[in-house]
Amino acid sequence: MKSFKDSGVFYSKTAARKAVDSSRKYLSLTQTQARDWMQATGKKLSAGRQWLPKTLRRRFLDGLKIIIPLGVTILILVWVFDKVDGILQPVIRAIFGHNVPGVGLVVTILLILIVGVIVGSVAGRKLIHYGESILSKIPLVCQLYYSIKQIVESFSSQDKGSFMRVVMIEFPKEGMKTVAFVTNEYAGQSGKQMLNVFIPTAPNPTSGFLQIVAEEDVTPTDISIDDALKMVMSAGKVSAKGVTDGFGGDQPEKSTGPTS
Repeated sequence: MKSFKDSGVFYSKTAARKAVDSSRKYLSLTQTQARDWMQATGKKLSAGRQWLPKTLRRRFLDGLKIIIPLGVTILILVWVFDKVDGILQPVIRAIFGHNVPGVGLVVTILLILIVGVIVGSVAGRKLIHYGESILSKIPLVCQLYYSIKQIVESFSSQDKGSFMRVVMIEFPKEGMKTVAFVTNEYAGQSGKQMLNVFIPTAPNPTSGFLQIVAEEDVTPTDISIDDALKMVMSAGKVSAKGVTDGFGGDQPEKSTGPTS
């Protein structure tokens, strides 16, 4: 039999061996956890490197969507202010000795209002009629004045019958339709109702094509002029509500012959 001393040594070795085995298992588990953590961290860093450029690009584009319209609007307003304000600045400079920003714009607006009040009176209309009769005798000035006046009156008239309306017309070929504006209506020699139709180009609606068509050759719509302009200027990204009413709907089939 083993002595008590030998038994103590035996148990000490066994305990030490168990401790070493436990340490190895712990280290192995720790190394595995560390490796998994490093792999997960690497994946997160890789995903972060890919996510950051996409986020920055998206945020940059979001900023451009705000900055460009706002900046262009401010530039246009500043340009209009400078042009209108500069009309009377020479007179203001002669009176005060220096330019006074804003005064020319205010004076110009007041002069336009005063002319409008004068034209609204009987005496003012007679005065304008007398002045136009003089201009009509000057060859080049006559054509220029009356052409500009007719254009301004066509867009500023408050008569409902002269308002533009939005229609759809087959353009540039049969089967293709586009948004167009009716600028004038009149009766043709054949008795048909004829329309002057302006077809704007996208995204610049100030240029386009003028077509003369019969009333039955256009498709009426309920689209407002503002919505149609938004659609043209956005190149179709902003689609006017109800624009598809002019095409693609179910239509009755045309009869090709007598039916029994």
